[in-house]
Amino acid sequence: MSNNQETQQEDDAPTQFNHGDNQVQASEIGINGQIMRSRNPIKDPSDPYYLHHGDNPGNVLVSQLLTGQENYIAWSRAMELAISVKNKLGFLNGTIPEPPVSDHILHNAWYQQQQHIAASADIEPILAAPKSSCCSNTKSTYCRSWNLNKQFRSDNAPELNFKELFFKHGILHDFSCIETPEQNSVAERKHQHLLNVARALLFQSKIPIQYWTECLLTAVFLINRTPTPNLANKTPYKILFKKQPDYTNFRCFGCLAFASTLTSHRTKFEPRARTCVFLGYPRGVKGYRLYDLNTKQIFISRNVVFHEHVFPFHKLNNAAKNIDPFLPFIFPNDHVTNTPIADYPIVDNSFVRPNSVLQDHTLAADVAEQIAAPAADIAAPNSSPATGVEEQHDPQSTTAGHSTAAMPRRSSRVPRPPSYLQDFECYNLLEEKTSTSFPISRYMSYSKLSKAYKSFILAVTAEFEPQSYKQAIQFKKWLQAMDNELLALITNKTWTVVPLPQNKRAIGCRWVYKIKYNSYGSVERLKARLVAQGYTQQEGLDFFDTFSPVAKMVTFKLLLAIVTIKQWHTLQLDINNAFLNGDLEEKVYMQIPQGLTLPPNLMGTNLVCKLHKSIYGLRQSSRQWYKKLTYALLQEGFTQSQANYTLFTRGTHNTFVVLLVYVDDIILAGPNLQLLHHLQDALQARFKLKTLGPLKYFLGFEIARANSNLFLSQRKYTLQLLQDTGYTDSKPAKAPMDPRQRLNDQDGDLLDNPSHYRQVIGRLLYLTLSRPDITFAVNTLSQFMSSPRTPHLTALHHLLRYLKGSPGQGILYSSTSSLHLRGFSDSDWATCPMTRRSTTGFCIFIGDCLISWKTKKQPTISKSSVEAEYRALAATTSEITWIQYLLHDLHIDQPAPPFI
Repeated sequence: MSNNQETQQEDDAPTQFNHGDNQVQASEIGINGQIMRSRNPIKDPSDPYYLHHGDNPGNVLVSQLLTGQENYIAWSRAMELAISVKNKLGFLNGTIPEPPVSDHILHNAWYQQQQHIAASADIEPILAAPKSSCCSNTKSTYCRSWNLNKQFRSDNAPELNFKELFFKHGILHDFSCIETPEQNSVAERKHQHLLNVARALLFQSKIPIQYWTECLLTAVFLINRTPTPNLANKTPYKILFKKQPDYTNFRCFGCLAFASTLTSHRTKFEPRARTCVFLGYPRGVKGYRLYDLNTKQIFISRNVVFHEHVFPFHKLNNAAKNIDPFLPFIFPNDHVTNTPIADYPIVDNSFVRPNSVLQDHTLAADVAEQIAAPAADIAAPNSSPATGVEEQHDPQSTTAGHSTAAMPRRSSRVPRPPSYLQDFECYNLLEEKTSTSFPISRYMSYSKLSKAYKSFILAVTAEFEPQSYKQAIQFKKWLQAMDNELLALITNKTWTVVPLPQNKRAIGCRWVYKIKYNSYGSVERLKARLVAQGYTQQEGLDFFDTFSPVAKMVTFKLLLAIVTIKQWHTLQLDINNAFLNGDLEEKVYMQIPQGLTLPPNLMGTNLVCKLHKSIYGLRQSSRQWYKKLTYALLQEGFTQSQANYTLFTRGTHNTFVVLLVYVDDIILAGPNLQLLHHLQDALQARFKLKTLGPLKYFLGFEIARANSNLFLSQRKYTLQLLQDTGYTDSKPAKAPMDPRQRLNDQDGDLLDNPSHYRQVIGRLLYLTLSRPDITFAVNTLSQFMSSPRTPHLTALHHLLRYLKGSPGQGILYSSTSSLHLRGFSDSDWATCPMTRRSTTGFCIFIGDCLISWKTKKQPTISKSSVEAEYRALAATTSEITWIQYLLHDLHIDQPAPPFI
């Protein structure tokens, strides 16, 4: 029941209330120190003797008095709060002032409660150490504070045994309850204070995390010598030792220091100082704790010269960020040649095999070397960059379309830097030590690539693409790209800023960033694209039809095979703001994009952009653009393929031209290069486009073309996948899947967060477009995306380790191949342990060039292996029939019927 009746007494009347077994008279200390009668503490929550709800479990105290209907809501909320916390006792914090001794009843009540508060706390942390040393540390602490209070309080840690020590000295040892740090609040709060200061020191100095104990000891040293308001702006040091601390020896933690060497430990021509890092102040010694960057040892010295504005570990961290883990030597874009070359040979004829491959550096081994001049000013020794077409494969590893020659034996000679470099501080030198047992450089090699193509792939890998607007605004070049995009949108009158009409809603938008490369590997331009969040559109209101075809990857690979066999020329085009060419028929409103500054006359609330053009992201944008482009190509005399609507052809024999469209990326191919340039000019007259030269990089595919062969891979995409999943330093696996493992939907525990599993599977599905060796594994793992379990995640990690062993593997197309269509099919009867359905697998070649493959679970259950084989054969026949239509549109005559 509520005791609100007690609160209705007059404020100026003296009141008594029960507190335990004592009858306490309410009082208040006056300004002049005399005791004055005052109001009941029950009515005033700010009164230090306010009766808390935990003091008497039989009462329920409400902070507000119900006066009527006007304050019923506030009173009911206070009542609910009081009832909900009734049985949870509060914690005394020692802030209630001591009443005068003359008031015996009140003073005795205060004294009984004050005994629950710890009298003192020793600010000397016991760092991570063996259990045997904890007792000696406790003895030292007790000897320094024996006269304060013979009582210790700690959490109930069973691994610490102080019973003999406490019994010998008559110390009372109190324990706090489990998961109740409030009972040891003084120590817990000081522990938080220590960690806050230690973290600040760690972040400022950038020292490695293994030296966290030095940060904590220095934090204790500084806190004990820092004035605090709790001690009347005095320092704990002065309170304990009755004298002011000495601040003349304070130095900046983690700074560069030079310690004088002892005369007995040096010769006449050796350095007189050691390069060190300052790590704090030792106890009981008048000196400084220093870390030697050369010997990796911690020592104490008195004769030290400090450079408090230089932090050695800062330079090490910055140098480590500038070193690409995959490509040790990255050339700037202005160093990449822009000489027009039609085709780059894949293999350099002047290849000379280096002695070894660049290895990674460990943090501890390279601290001293990272303090000197920047790495950009030092010429790196001759070595071989890693990653590319030629790779070292496992004996059981295979490459689609070609076999790998046996690699020569690795040289056993230990590489050493040239002698003339001993007078300099050098970076990226060849080291025998490495931070991982399986560095990525062992499984990739750029050494056999030509210089021109090597520059191309290195430039492609060196650039960074922001993933959000927050990242992009940190770079001036991306800010300029966004300004250019907004200027183009405004120039094309894409929208009008208007107030949002009633009963209408505006869709969101975001920025997407992409780097466009030319055929030489240098950056052609930085593309910042404003994309509408079309997934919030409602069908029938702001969009109707949305279908728009894109080029199928089988068509793309078939075109590459024909280009290689017939030695055709290729050109790549990119339409600028392609979707802005489409006409928007519906009324669509979009939120104001980030980075768009409105003029003062348009400032106001609830302003939106009314779209007049179909920008990227809208449901109907791709359809409107496809209609516009198709109409323009048909006017130019092209014929649209009925087997793939994004394939257009024109002419015959020497005037034959092929045009393949994937949204706004266009590929031109044909035997006459002059005719291709003429068609490029015709399209440029209709649309604003960029010419990217010969086909080199298309939708994440890297096309390395020599005079006779063409190699297709997704090397950069694979490396990025391994880096994002943290598998660049993992041990490679020999096969995509363990053949003994049978996955099902029952074994193992469900994953707590399946989004990571689904994301990686989605990226692997795109990688299968150039990696037939992982198609079956990815198809199997993708069957459990709805509810993945731990065995599925283990199999996924195994697949990523397999990719680590061959990140640059791809498909080789030979110019000596024939045009004969061949197909191979197979089936695995009742392979699914849950449904007993069979699996179909097939691959189709044109000559020796692999252009199509698939592995898929059959839709129905086959009664026998023969039936499963026929179903697989039917799927292969359907694929070959469709490819025959494509070959007919490409004017390719078959020398013989297809072979299956």
